[in-house]
Amino acid sequence: MAPQQETGTRQPIPRLLSQFVDTFVDFATALPAAGPQIWASLSRNRPAVLSKSEYDGVPRLIAIGDLHGDFGKTQRALRVGGLIDVHDHWIGGRTTLVQVGDQLDRGADEMAILLLLERLEVEARAAGGRVISMNGNHETMSVAGDFRYVDPGAYTDFARWKNWFELGERWKRGCKLPYETLPKVKVPPQAAARWVALQPGGPVTRRFLSRQPTLLRVGSSLFAHGGALPKHVDKEGQAGGMDGVNKAVQQWMLGDGSKQPGETRGRNSVVWSRHFGHEEAATDCELLRQTLRAAGAERLVVGHTIQPDLEVTHACNGRVYRIDVGMSAGCYDGEPAVLEVLNDQEVRVHTESNATWAGWVTNTFWTPKTKSKSR
Repeated sequence: MAPQQETGTRQPIPRLLSQFVDTFVDFATALPAAGPQIWASLSRNRPAVLSKSEYDGVPRLIAIGDLHGDFGKTQRALRVGGLIDVHDHWIGGRTTLVQVGDQLDRGADEMAILLLLERLEVEARAAGGRVISMNGNHETMSVAGDFRYVDPGAYTDFARWKNWFELGERWKRGCKLPYETLPKVKVPPQAAARWVALQPGGPVTRRFLSRQPTLLRVGSSLFAHGGALPKHVDKEGQAGGMDGVNKAVQQWMLGDGSKQPGETRGRNSVVWSRHFGHEEAATDCELLRQTLRAAGAERLVVGHTIQPDLEVTHACNGRVYRIDVGMSAGCYDGEPAVLEVLNDQEVRVHTESNATWAGWVTNTFWTPKTKSKSR
């Protein structure tokens, strides 16, 4: 059941006070992982506006793979891409960042990652850039109540969030401000805070995940966490194309009573597919060509399947790029790597081994591999 919104009836205090409370709650929630950063809260009550499904090409695009609850590796990947400074503020200018999903599970720093990406979204927009976080299978699993891959520390992370969230709402209530009461849930106590937050219509799902696309095209690059098939991107198909898939996932996440969309369930779904994630010999290049043609794209970028030697790989003459390098300590603790697309054409890969921490990357590498690890 989605949390019910309750509103105080007496004379309200200016919205600035409510935003101060929200910012303090964000600060206290992220503190153990992120340190004493100043968080400029976007307010939990902002409308759940879904990211667009398609954008024009951009001069510079950075794509980052699965993060899986590792805040330190998230920071390092963003710095490899020349996107944040030592204080975690946006320095990417007009760059577009796409994070291909799986912010959640396998690590303990989930809330800090969500909050960081949200703040960078605002800072990038002010600089003429863009930050787009996507939904992966671990986001949809969490909203569906499948907690098989939750790190024990993440339960603590969400229990801390719940404590601060409820304290902040009590402060608002005392100040006669609009406030929210979290529902009681019948789940094991360890999982209660996480389920309250992430269930369909839950506060964290509404604020973060419901706004994230499941399919995305930026210029000639198509993005999907696991993979996309022609039936997913064909505007005349049953799913209604990218817009149809993204809207269906959002409505489910907002708790409108709809069932979990089929595009997020099963081995042929957008978030679970490995059709293009395994070794070259197992990649159906003709099927990929059909998908790209239906989407109006030239390349597909996916995460989900951890790549051999923990390095970015490609197949089908550069028509698919696999960018899950298992960087999270909850996976293989790999070295962060990012994919760069310049002027919607030139594709490069960067790692800490060939990047400068302060600003732009100067060197590149490319080493195609032939094996992949399922995860």
